[in-house]
Amino acid sequence: MKKVRLRTILFVFLFITLTTNIVIVILREDTATMSYITAIESNKLIITGLDYGYLNAKDSFIRIISDLAYADILANKFKLEDIDISFDNTKLKVNAEAERGSYTLNKILEASGDLNGTLNDFSFTTNKNGNLVYYYKTSKGSILNGLEVKQGENMIYSDSVFFDGANDFFFFKDNVIVNYTKPITLSDGEKVISND
Repeated sequence: MKKVRLRTILFVFLFITLTTNIVIVILREDTATMSYITAIESNKLIITGLDYGYLNAKDSFIRIISDLAYADILANKFKLEDIDISFDNTKLKVNAEAERGSYTLNKILEASGDLNGTLNDFSFTTNKNGNLVYYYKTSKGSILNGLEVKQGENMIYSDSVFFDGANDFFFFKDNVIVNYTKPITLSDGEKVISND
């Protein structure tokens, strides 16, 4: 009789806990258990090995992998350390590695530190003060501070690049230097800059 009563009490406690908290879906490629520390009364989580992905109805996808994440459940925010980020909305594809960053659920993704990654067909790096910001709803963003963009032997140096994934364009700004030896082409074959 005591086992049944204890089981019932545990079930009721579990049910109440699950129905009164926000559920966060964590996607993992492996079957290892994700470790986390929680402070339920303050709605904070510390997560090691975060692998988060989200696809919305507009075919925009975000994936964040972080060695260490601090989640504020009520504010829908993550502070991230040692991160790999990806976002894709069919016209814009960005992958980047950074020392730290933050993510406000379905609103804004930020990465900072020594950045390196890809922006569509181009690879990029920044200096140690690099900053990437992506606004999820508008598909607009920027990469700032000591930017070097490369495609093959072609290089673009700039203080910043602004991008608009919805309208498919990039805008380099401030101290822009373009060194090219071969035409820069996109994956669809369109020439962007040519020395012809």
